[in-house]
Amino acid sequence: MMKPVLPFALMAIFLGCDSPTPMPQAAPKRTLIKPPWVISNSNIQVKHIPPVPIYPPAAKEKRLSGDVTLQVTIDAKGVPMDVKALDGPEELTPTALAFLRGFIFAAKSGELPPTTVFQFIMPFRLR
Repeated sequence: MMKPVLPFALMAIFLGCDSPTPMPQAAPKRTLIKPPWVISNSNIQVKHIPPVPIYPPAAKEKRLSGDVTLQVTIDAKGVPMDVKALDGPEELTPTALAFLRGFIFAAKSGELPPTTVFQFIMPFRLR
């Protein structure tokens, strides 16, 4: 007498082809990184940050840290048109100026006017 092979074959195919459904993974928690800088105009926010430059070697050698206060003028697209150093260690100023020129800003609400002038305080801290 012949045994029914078909049900076993179907079960083997069914079990062999079907992989277990993976359990849904929880989304990774996002860590909010607060910017270390201070912007004097409360309607301005940072839209783009360029790559962080290396700490100025002369300042690092002297173990120098501090804040560089800059005055920045941006156009209606949020691109810096003019950046001036107002206060801060001389060894840190060129790096701060170059770094800030790569930022792009935006209005928190509404649109930016043709030009906006504000102060930007950039901290430099050795670790």
